[in-house]
Formats: sequence, C-alpha cells, structure tokens
Amino acid sequence: MTRGTSTLARYLDGLLGRSRRRLWGHGLATLGTVGGAALLAAAWTAGGSVWPATWSLWGLALSLGAFLTLLAIRFLVLPLDELRRHSDLVERLERTGNHANVLVAAEESLRRSTLWQERGTAAVVLLERLRRRALEILSGLDADTVVPLPDRRPLVLAMALVLAATGVLGTLSGGELRRGAGRLATPWQGPPAPPTGGIYGLATGPFAVAGDTVTLQAIDLADGDDAAVCEVRLGTGLWQRISTSLVRPSTRSAGRTWQARVLGVRDDLDWRFRRRAMVSPVRHLEVRERPLLAAVSARVEPPAYTRIAAQDVAELPGWLEVPTGSRVSLRGRTSHAVVRAFMVDSTGDTLVLAADSTHVTGSFTADRSRVFRLHVVDAWKLTNASPLRYRISAAADESPVAELTRPHDDGLLPLGGTLDLQAAADDDYGVADLALELRIRGKRETGSAPWQRVPLLDEMAGTWIRADLDVAGFRWRMLAVAGDDPPLQRRLALELQLGDLHLVAGDVLEMALVARDNRRPGPPGTGRSRVLRFLAPSASDLLAQQEESGEARQDELAEMQRRGRELGEDLERLTRELMKNPVPDWGRQQEMEDALRRRSRLQEELSRVADELAQELENLAQSELTSERQLRRSEEVGGLLQQENSDRLSDLVNRFEQDSDRPDAAEVSRALREASRDQQEMARRLDAALDMLARMERQQDMEGMTALLEQVLRKQQELADLSRELAEQDSATEGEREGDAADEEPRDMAAADGESPGEETQPPGDEPAQASEADPQELARRQEALAQELEKLSERLEKALEEMRERAEAGDQEPGEEAQREALEEALEQLEQQLAQGDMQEAAAQLEQMDPQQAAQMQEQAMRDLGALYHVMLESQEAMQMALQMNQARSLRGLAADLLEVSGRQEVVADKVPLELREVRTLGLTRDQHRLQKAAVQVRDELAGVTTDSPMRIQKQLKKLDGLIEEMGQAVRSFEENRAPAARSYSRRSLANVNRIVIGLLTEAQMVSGSSGQGSSTPQSAAEQLQEMVRQQAELNGATDELRRMLADRGMSQELRAGMERLGEQQARMAEHMREVAEDERIQPEGERLLGDLGALARDMETVAGDLDSGLANDEVLARQERILGRMLDARNSVRRRDYSRRRESRRATALYGRQTGPVGPDAGRESRRDALRYESLERAPLAYRELVRRYYAALDSLQPGPVGGEEDLP
Repeated sequence: MTRGTSTLARYLDGLLGRSRRRLWGHGLATLGTVGGAALLAAAWTAGGSVWPATWSLWGLALSLGAFLTLLAIRFLVLPLDELRRHSDLVERLERTGNHANVLVAAEESLRRSTLWQERGTAAVVLLERLRRRALEILSGLDADTVVPLPDRRPLVLAMALVLAATGVLGTLSGGELRRGAGRLATPWQGPPAPPTGGIYGLATGPFAVAGDTVTLQAIDLADGDDAAVCEVRLGTGLWQRISTSLVRPSTRSAGRTWQARVLGVRDDLDWRFRRRAMVSPVRHLEVRERPLLAAVSARVEPPAYTRIAAQDVAELPGWLEVPTGSRVSLRGRTSHAVVRAFMVDSTGDTLVLAADSTHVTGSFTADRSRVFRLHVVDAWKLTNASPLRYRISAAADESPVAELTRPHDDGLLPLGGTLDLQAAADDDYGVADLALELRIRGKRETGSAPWQRVPLLDEMAGTWIRADLDVAGFRWRMLAVAGDDPPLQRRLALELQLGDLHLVAGDVLEMALVARDNRRPGPPGTGRSRVLRFLAPSASDLLAQQEESGEARQDELAEMQRRGRELGEDLERLTRELMKNPVPDWGRQQEMEDALRRRSRLQEELSRVADELAQELENLAQSELTSERQLRRSEEVGGLLQQENSDRLSDLVNRFEQDSDRPDAAEVSRALREASRDQQEMARRLDAALDMLARMERQQDMEGMTALLEQVLRKQQELADLSRELAEQDSATEGEREGDAADEEPRDMAAADGESPGEETQPPGDEPAQASEADPQELARRQEALAQELEKLSERLEKALEEMRERAEAGDQEPGEEAQREALEEALEQLEQQLAQGDMQEAAAQLEQMDPQQAAQMQEQAMRDLGALYHVMLESQEAMQMALQMNQARSLRGLAADLLEVSGRQEVVADKVPLELREVRTLGLTRDQHRLQKAAVQVRDELAGVTTDSPMRIQKQLKKLDGLIEEMGQAVRSFEENRAPAARSYSRRSLANVNRIVIGLLTEAQMVSGSSGQGSSTPQSAAEQLQEMVRQQAELNGATDELRRMLADRGMSQELRAGMERLGEQQARMAEHMREVAEDERIQPEGERLLGDLGALARDMETVAGDLDSGLANDEVLARQERILGRMLDARNSVRRRDYSRRRESRRATALYGRQTGPVGPDAGRESRRDALRYESLERAPLAYRELVRRYYAALDSLQPGPVGGEEDLP
C-alpha cells in the first residue's frame, strides 16, 4: 500500500468515526430527554399512595418499554446503520456535495487496489491523482457536513426543563417517584397483603435528626381494649418503656394506631411496641447530627492604596469593621463532611461557598456593610441549626480634611505682597496631592471669577516657582513640615509673593486648599478647606488702623502702670508692717499671695502687649510701611516689658505652709525688699516703654507717610513704563498698517505684469510683533487707585501737620520737630501747586480713551512732582532724627559731667576718712556723703527721663546707679555708726562705681551720636546706602527739572553751564557709589541677590552724568533720571524684602527655643490649682470667721496620716 492509500484510508476512518460519534451523541441526548420525560411521567403516575390495578400497571410498563424501544431505533439504530462502511460515507457525501464521484472512485480503489495495479503505469499515475483529489476534498469536510443536525437550542432547553422537573419532583415527591419506578420494574407483583392480626411498627423515615422529637407509631390489629406501650433501647442496653397514646382512627384504617413521642433524641436506638404478649418486630432508628459550623476565621486584605497589612482574625467576631473595598476571606470547619455551603445576607443575596469535606471557604469584597449568616448542608440535606449572625461593616474611605490658615490673620493682604500660609491635610489612608486654588474678585465686579489651580508637589519644596494665572502671575515656594504620620498627614508652609498680581485697594483675593486622597480604584476623595479671603487695603487705611491700635496700646499700658504703682505701694506697706512685726500672720500671708498673683497677671499682660506690638510692626514691615529701625525699637520695647522677677517671695509663701521650715524675720524682710525693688524697676521700665512708644508713634507716622509716598512713586514709574510701551506698540502697529497699504500698489502692478512678488516685497522679520502685556483698561484702573492713594496721603499730611501745630502750642515739641513741621508745610504747598493728583486722574482718563502717549506724558509729570515731594519728606525725617539723637547725646554727656563732679567730691570724702572715728567729729563727712547720695538720686531720675533708641542699655546704667545709691547709703550709715573701715570701704567702692558709670554714659553718648552720622565708623547697610542714594537722586532730579525750565526760558548762560556741571559731577559720584554697592552685592548668595542689574544702573547714571556735563538737559535726560530713580526704589524695596525675609527666618529658628506656655502634661498644675482654690476660699471668708476657718483647716491637716519613711508630702 502506497503512502497516499494509507493517508486516504486514515481520512475516511477518522471522518466515519467522528460522524458515528456525532450520531451517538445526538441520539442519546434525544433518547435521554424524551425517554426521561416519559419515564418521569410514568413513575409519578404509578407511584401513588394507592396501588394501581395489575392490568393498568402492565399496560403502562409495556407502553413505556415500546416507546423507549422506538425511540432507540429511530435515533440510534437506523442512523448508525446508514453509516457502517466507507462506501456508505462516500455515497452520502456524493449526495450532499456532488463531488463528481471522485470520492466513490477513490473508495473503490481502496477496496479493489489490485485491479488498478494490473493496468499499467498510466493507471497508477491516474490513481494517485484521483486519491490526491479525494484527499483535498476530504480535508475540507468534517462531521457537521456528513451529519447535519437541526438546531440544538430546542433540545438543550428541553433537556434543562426535564432536569429541572426531575429535581423539583425529587425534592417534593421523592418517595412517590421511587415507589412508582419500583412498581413499573415489577408489574407482576401485586400489592402486599395486609396483616390480619398482631401489632406492627410503622416506618418512620430513613433517619432522625439529633435533638428533634421523634414520633413512633404502630398499628394494632388484635382485639382487646388494653393500651400498648413503646419500648426503646440504646445499643445493647435494657428496654425502657415510653407511654403511648391512641391516634384518632380514620374511616378507612383497619385496627388501632398507637404513637409515642421521644423527646430530644441524640443516639441511635431500637424500638418496638408491646401489648400483652404481642410484640412488634424490632425496628432501628438511625439518628444523624446536624452539621455544626465551628471555628470560623477570616482574613482581611485591605486595598493596596491603604498601605494596611493583611489581618488574620482567628475567630470571626459578631461585628467586624474593615476598610471599604477589602477582600474578606472566610474559612470554617464543620463537625462532619458537608456538600454545600452558602452565605445569605440580610437583603436575601446568596453567595455560594466552597465545601471540601469538613472545610468551608469563600471570599467576597466588602464594598458595603453586610449582615449575614453561614449555612452548610451535608449529604443527608441537613443544615446547621440557628446559624450565627455576623456583621461586617465597611468603613468608608472618608474624604481628606484640608485646612489653610494664616498666622495672626487679620483679613488684610500685606502691601508688600508677601503672604505666609500654613497648609495641613489629614486623611485616613493617605494624602495623594495638594493644590492651592485662587481667584481674584475686583471691587467693581459683580459675578464670581473662576477658581485657578496651582498644584503643590513634593518635588517643588524649597524652590521658588512662578505660577501664571489668567490675569497675572505670582511667585511662591513651599516648605514641607514633618507631621505626626507623613503618609496620613501633610504639613506645608507656603510663602507667596503676590506683588505681581497688581491688586488695588478693594480687590479681594480668595484662597482655598484642595486635598485629594489616594483612593484606588474609583474617583479619589476630595477635601476642601474653608476659603480665606484677603482684602487688598490701601496703605493709608493700614496706617490709620495702626495709629488707632497704638493709642489703645498706650492707654492699656497706662492702666498697667497704675496697677503696677498700686502693687509697689502695697509691697512697701507690707515691708513697713513686717519691720514692726517680723512674723507675718495669716492675713499678711494672704496679702503676699495676692501680690504674687497680681504681679504674675501683670507680667502676662505686659508680655501680651509686647507680642502684639511686635506682630503689628511685623505686619507693617511686611507691607513695607515701616523701617528696620522701627523694628529694632519694638524689640527694645519688648525687652523693657519682659522682666525676670525674683522667686524669693514665692518660695517664702510656700514655706509658710511647712511647719518644719518656716522662714525667719530676716528672710521675710529680704524677700519683700527684693519684690519691692523688682516692682520699682518694672515701674521704671513701664515709664521708659511709654515714652518710647509715644516717640515711636510720632516717628511711625512720618515713616509710614514716607513709605507710602515711596510706593506711590514706584507704582507710578511702573505705570509710566507700561504706558510708554503701549504707546510704542500702537505706533509700531500703525506703521505696519501704513507700510502694508503702501505695498498694495506695487503688488497690484506686479500681478498685472504677470510677476509674482518675491521675498524682497515681504516685511522684514520672521514673527509678528508680540502684543504688549499691558491692558489700557487695567492700567487706567490702577492709575485711578493710585490717584486715590495720593489723595489719602495728602489728607494724612494735613492731619500730621495739624497735630504738630497742636504740640507746638502746648509746648510738647521734640527737638527738630519745628524744622519737620516747616518741611511738611512746604511739602503740602508743593503738592497743591504741582497738581500731581490731577495729572494722575488725567492719565487714567487718557488710558480709558485709548491714548497711552498722552497718558505717559501726564504720568512722567506726576513722577517729577512726587520725586520733589519725596525729597522734602526724606530731608525732614533725617533732620528730625539727627536732632533727636544729638539732643540725647547732649543729655547723656551732661549727666556724665554731673557724675564726674560727684566722682571728684566722692574722692575728697574718701580721702578724708581717718583710720579711727571714735574721737573725730564725723558730722561733716556724713553730711557730705549724704549730699552726694542725693546728687546720685537726682542723676538717676534725670537719666530715667532720657529716651534713646537703646533703652535697655539705659536700664543697665540705672541699675548700676541703684547699686551706687545703696552703697552710698551704706557709707552714710557707717559714718553715723563710727565704723571707719566700713565707711572707707563703701566710699572707695562708691568712687569706683561712679567712675564706671561715667565711662558707661560717655560710651552711650558716643554710640548715640555715632548713629546720627557724626563721626560714625560703623558701615551702613545696603538699605541705608540705597535710601540715602534715593534721596540724593530725587534731589538731583528736581534740580535737573529746574535747570531745564530755566534753560527753556532764558537760554544757556555761564551760570547755568556751571550748575549743569555740578549736577553732572554729583550724578557721576552717585554712579561710582552705585558701582560699589553692585560690587558688594556680587558676593551675596545666589538666592539673596537683588532684583535687577545694579551695574547696568550705574552705567545709566554715568551716561546721564555725561549728558549733563555736555550741557544736555532735555526731557529725554529727565525721563532717564526718573527711570533711574524708579529702579533705585525697586532695588531698595528688594533689599528691604531680603532683610525682612532673613529676620523672619531667624525668628522662626529662635521660636523653637522660645518661652513655652501651658502645662507639660495632663496632671501639670494640679497641686497649684488645688492650693489656689484653698487660698481663695480663705480669702473670701469674712474677717470675723477667718480664725475659725484657719482652725478648721488645721484640724483637717491633723487628721491626715503622717509621712511614711523619710518622705514628706508637700502641702
């Protein structure tokens, strides 16, 4: 046999086998479905409770057999008989496919292979070609082609219905089906013959369930009226009797039926019924236990994003809380093997569990809270009784809680634009990201602006970032602060530089923090903080608010001063009384305690006032409305209000409660003297603080107006530059339009000649001109707000001038205030004559009319007028400061001269003290020493009235003078007591102390005069240098403007030529100074350098100096000078921001080690509170009953048990 022959034979065998198997499957399925339905119907019909007749049972059985036989012949025998051989297969394929008898011929060649081989080689070749063709046909055929079957869906549906019916009837009428099948299998057997006598037990079922009540029955066919009894036996034990009862007989039943009830069966038993000698056959009752589900455990696998480890619960409790989305796996063990297990919750939903012998497992996702019970079913269809109720609560992933706060929030936006915020976000599983949302609402806007989002990413920490909004942009940086639990908490410190937003007074900036958690999958939870609203105030409003708070603070300090004096008087009174009676009674002790409480409260209030003052000036510095000098003065005031008092008096009061360690009279007197001395020093500090605050308020008024004018100048310069850029852009746009119109005619001519325009005809430039960022309407709005700010400044100047006039009339003027008043009058006169406010309003109107060129000219004129006013105010402020410092230095030198005179006289007294005073008249020495002591007291009182910028150093000198006065008093007493060595020692020490105090006062005078610029060797800071240069540049700009007007009126003259040369030299010196400042700034760290190029500014100043030297003083030179002044103001503002940033960071660092308040723990201060209540109750007692109350507490103390061992309990 050739290879082709064997391949063809295999193909035919395989196709024939598959086709026959297909016929077998279809036939068996049809036979099972139809025959099963017929068998089910016949069994149910024959399985009734009444035995059917024999003929009907035979007819039903034979009919069922015939029907099944016909089904088998129709769907199995005949179809298979048609496909017995290969020839049958190919004939069917030829009938269905019409393959030109190729397959028939190929099959015949397999059966008669020798016939083809005998006919020669050509026949063999044709045979091979025939078989290959047959193989090609067979390779494309399958069993579906050979045996096409009808649609399977009706057969499958019928099969499912038969199976469902079988299951339902088996559950409901299983006994009838089994009984009917048995009757059909043996139709020749008739019904069982009924018994004719005796007692017989009735069937009770295959088994009984443990714990149930079983009813046993027997039929009694014998005669007699006596009752039957039931006997049961466990295993091989004895029979036990159970009472029976007679069941009501039915009309059809024969005999009587007895029944017995066995309660709570647990084990297998044998049972029978007995009546007289008759005993029923012994029957066995099998008892089966219900399956018991025990040891239910769980494994909770929270979602991965929660970062919570999987938890194994050894015993599932009745209530368990798990994170939403957790995978809960249940595992239980049963008392015996079960076949099914399922979980049913309170809503009726069922979850099938896996049952493997005695183990039950299953899992579900806790996407919601579930209340469920676990059911198990064994092979005998017994279920567990009373399954336990479990509740698994799905703890929802709450949205994060976001909080955005601002320390010491007053609802106002600092004018400097620096805003510090604290951001915090907490979540139960983790904060994924944070974002800051902002929007700006203008004063005139009625609708709500959209929120704009700024993401806060961890990689941005510590870096300044530019955030661009729709209207403008701002800079911000983020500092991460460690929280208690970093994955769940995020703490950020935000610093925002909002100056570039160009908010005007009345605008509102709204901010909110948005936090999103790490919920996966599903949308993340979002939490939003409350909206912080910051109103952009005007500088005048801030200054007015600070002035009101300053007045209230002075009134508050005056009240504290009064209370401090009363406290000092009470302490002095107690000291005098204790000198008469050294042992204080209970009433004096209560007064001491009251003095301690009053002193503590006073100290706390003083600390609060100092903190409020520092915070207020910090806010002003943040708004660029005060100077570094004012901040240093506020620190000095805070130092004055902070005093460390002696604890001797409080220790003394505590010792009064201890009988074993009561203080003596000397200790009491010393403690009261120290407390009185501390209170006197506090009163002196309060006086100094009040004087300094009054002077600070007056100076802050001028500082604020100067800073306000500086801001107006800087903003006006910025607006002028933007208007000029807008005008240049309009000019360029107009020029491009004219050029395009001029190019239209050559293009038309070229088109008429048939020529295409070349690249030469295109306008130069690769890109169109960029539009300016300036919006005329926005510039007009800012210009109008600036004009209103200048109007408020004018009002404040008038008010300050009026106050100076009132002080002058009352004789309460400070040195240099007269010159400042004249300067303010001159400034107001210039402001009214120059009409700078009108120029600003006119510029705003021109911008609204889209005429930026005219607006720029009006703004430049306003810049010149404001520069002249700024120069006048700086000059007056510096003059007054210098006059004050010179007056302070003069006062200190005068006091030093007085003390030097005292020193000379003290030296004379010390030299006159003999070695022995017994026989020497000391009245003169005593009188001289006493006069020197009075002189020292007078010097101390005068020094206390001197107010400087460093009052703490003055307080140190006052403390030294207190010591000097006390030593001189000791010398006076030594003279009076004729103690020569002591008198000589105190006199010499007084002399040394006087000389040291003189040196200290002279040093302080030198420092004060040095700070005023008279011979000072201390280098100026960058801010001070730039402020001085700004003043000089403003003066220079004013002089240049005046020369320009004179040159326009009279022409060039020798006098004007000389004046211009002097201005050029002054501008050149300023350029050199600016170059030095630029060199100093190059050594600063990269992040702390000033904004702008100071070197380029110095070159511009040199250019202006060259123009002035050459006699050029026109509008262009003056405009360059104004731009130089604006850039210098920007540089000075940058220095102030840098210094304030350093100061703030330094304050943050020192705050870690600052004074802590509040209790350390939950029990801190409990004893002190208890003692305070005790003393308070005694203090409230009337005078007539205080002795009785004291005895009452003494009796209570005596009832307490004594100390154990060597320990003692404090009262």
